[in-house]
Amino acid sequence: MWRYFWSRNEVAVNVPRYQGGENEDSVDLQIKSLMYMFERLKIYNFAPFLKILDSGEVSFDWLSKPDAPIHPDVIINDKLDSVYDIQSFKKILLDDPYRILIDYCKNKFRSYLILSDSPKEFSELPKFMAPDFQFTILKANSSDKNYIDVLVNKSDIYKEHNISQRVKTDIAREIIAAQRACSNDKVFDKNDRAKIIRFYVQKLAYHIQVERIYKATLKSKEQRLQSTRAILLDASRPRGLKSHRSAVNLQISQPLKSSNRSTLRAKPSMSIMKLDKVYSESTQESDSSDTLISSETSETGSDNSLETLFPVVEMRSEKRFTEEEKNFTYEQSKLAVRIRVERERTHLQKSHA
Repeated sequence: MWRYFWSRNEVAVNVPRYQGGENEDSVDLQIKSLMYMFERLKIYNFAPFLKILDSGEVSFDWLSKPDAPIHPDVIINDKLDSVYDIQSFKKILLDDPYRILIDYCKNKFRSYLILSDSPKEFSELPKFMAPDFQFTILKANSSDKNYIDVLVNKSDIYKEHNISQRVKTDIAREIIAAQRACSNDKVFDKNDRAKIIRFYVQKLAYHIQVERIYKATLKSKEQRLQSTRAILLDASRPRGLKSHRSAVNLQISQPLKSSNRSTLRAKPSMSIMKLDKVYSESTQESDSSDTLISSETSETGSDNSLETLFPVVEMRSEKRFTEEEKNFTYEQSKLAVRIRVERERTHLQKSHA
């Protein structure tokens, strides 16, 4: 099947446009082009973040990039690059202000795997030779329950992040309700369907990035507090004991990496990509997250620095933060992500002007 799939009449195939809604490509063409791009760009092996080139532009990055396709029957060559318009597909993934959020391009690709109908040329949906990637079908006129089931349970969108079912369901339900409110017809069409899928990926990506920064910020503050307490404790010891224990206490109490202490006073130009990587050195994600984020678009100016976004706050509690302190940190984390996405949007608009 695979050999037949990749070698048959490549030149005669229509060039895909990778558009959603009523202008989408035929389902069969979507399957062929997406299967090709999956292998050609090694999407299954995308790094969590894009890389920044010397020119300042962004590009894909990989955890590793094997030369051979993971499926031995897949053919990759310049001719097929042209047939399936690889440059247009790259542009679609990269010309998106959310591209700087963790694992966004990989999961935007997953959103394209949600087909609007069954194919005609295939008796069954082809399988990817990698876990957590699969085609699924969601017809535009499906019920709300089916929309939620496909998005949350069948699409594999952000499956690599342990987000609770409740959060994903709440996000999907909120998007669907909002789309129903602005739709002139009670039955969704393909344009409604495309918006729901796009907003789901964006809002879930936003939520995950905010949660990562929020948890890591609290971790960083906790480490600083532990270091401060150790220094104060050492200073309060009798003089005979202080000199003996000073070096040991300071070594134990300081964060493992010096960058953790200075993260909150980073340069204003530090990107979400770099910020998240620095934070990841001192934190691990929890198994679930139960906080639903706001979906409002930020109108904040783009000149805010991370020093303003993450001011140093003295914590009164020795063992845990107050609800007020946690809420403050979470709001600042949301603001940091919103500002960074809006900066990226402005940058893309200027580059296309």
